Amino acid sequence: MGGTSTRDDIEVERSMRKEAPAHSLDELNQQAIRLRPDLTLLRQGQTRSQADLRLQLSNRTVDYTIGTEYRRSQTPGGANSMGFFVSVPLALHNKNQGEIARAEREFEQGQSRIRAMELGVQTDVRQAWQQYQTASNMLKDIEMNMLAKAKSVRDTLEYSYRITMPAQAMRAVCI
Repeated sequence: MGGTSTRDDIEVERSMRKEAPAHSLDELNQQAIRLRPDLTLLRQGQTRSQADLRLQLSNRTVDYTIGTEYRRSQTPGGANSMGFFVSVPLALHNKNQGEIARAEREFEQGQSRIRAMELGVQTDVRQAWQQYQTASNMLKDIEMNMLAKAKSVRDTLEYSYRITMPAQAMRAVCI
């Protein structure tokens, strides 16, 4: 309609890709979990939470200070002195339980966030895998069934076009 086109104008130059996937679903899940930047960020935050928990646990212990002191007197008739001292904080009720509990909850929340993110990543990978499988199956169906039928229809139409064109040209000349 409206123009002449030959079969050579629409020839396919290359075959369609028929490659198998390079990785399995499990490999893709592991790679995605290892390489996702948002998950890496959560893991780094979890490392910080773990360090904070260790700090709070170490802060609950009492720090004793033991020392010595020597003073020399330069005044006439002055005596030199030596002393020993011990410093013990009286933490009767404060064993840092509140900060330890906070750090533990923060650590547990971080673990939960990481697990939830990993499940989300696996869901994303699974959905992409299913979309790939669906597209691959559609491509196989098109290549095996529809292309052969479309080629047959195209060849039939081209044949009928070539047969009717000379007859129409002859009618145009006669008019």
